[in-house]
Amino acid sequence: MNGTLHTTVSDPGVASATVKAGAINNALISADVLTAIEQEGEAVTLNFPTTAVNPIENYDVAAPVITQPVAGQTQVAGQVTLTQPIPDGTTFEAVVTLPDGSIKNVPLAADGTFVVDTGSLVDGQTISVKVVATNGTYTKDSPITTATVTAAPIENPIADYNVATPSVDPLTAGDPEITG
Repeated sequence: MNGTLHTTVSDPGVASATVKAGAINNALISADVLTAIEQEGEAVTLNFPTTAVNPIENYDVAAPVITQPVAGQTQVAGQVTLTQPIPDGTTFEAVVTLPDGSIKNVPLAADGTFVVDTGSLVDGQTISVKVVATNGTYTKDSPITTATVTAAPIENPIADYNVATPSVDPLTAGDPEITG
């Protein structure tokens, strides 16, 4: 059998399209579609399966760098290098796991930096951070970075005290004391 179908398709790049048939001779189309189209050219919508494209599938989400946390601090800061070009519509957030196991999410600044309130940190506690890129319904995680809280450095209270050089008067043999 031979058949001819003259059509106009509205937009073949979308998930559905409208097809208008101009003439059909000995058509080899399913009976359902043929009935709907008819020989007069009635519009019929055909649905095509679409394959969604993940815009961040090949995007590299770099591991964050955490500024060394110190006991007594109440915030943790860090940064991540955002690989260029960034796919349109992509946002980033730091996901921080605190020593008590709670999780805080904060958006990254445009330069890739972040700051998270932690409560007072104690020497030996650990904090972990990952960066999550989101584009529509797609997400992609960076590798996790972990940092251990260190003790605050002990400050010498007289470190900046200036001790003057002593001056001594000339001595002679037999002087009972040193003056100056």
